[in-house]
Amino acid sequence: MLSGFDPLDEDYATLDSHLVGGSHDVELDSAGRIAMPSRLAQYAGITKDVVLVGSKTHIQIWDRSTWDARSERLPDAVQDISRRRKGASRLPTLGQA
Repeated sequence: MLSGFDPLDEDYATLDSHLVGGSHDVELDSAGRIAMPSRLAQYAGITKDVVLVGSKTHIQIWDRSTWDARSERLPDAVQDISRRRKGASRLPTLGQA
């Protein structure tokens, strides 16, 4: 998301702090599980089931119902972003090449 910004720009610093500032390194336990800090689970509204979403250099952890609602809106949001950023007029969606 920040690839189009100058890293010395104040907007970049603000977005970077917001997007990455809440990141935490975690380790797997002997059963392959991670322990999420409770304040992050609370912030994300995670109560039980989660979805792991790959994002280039990291993994996002979403509450399942929140992710389901968000993922339904993603195709339209991607098209809107593409138009606003003067990108490709039609980006492929999942399942299309």
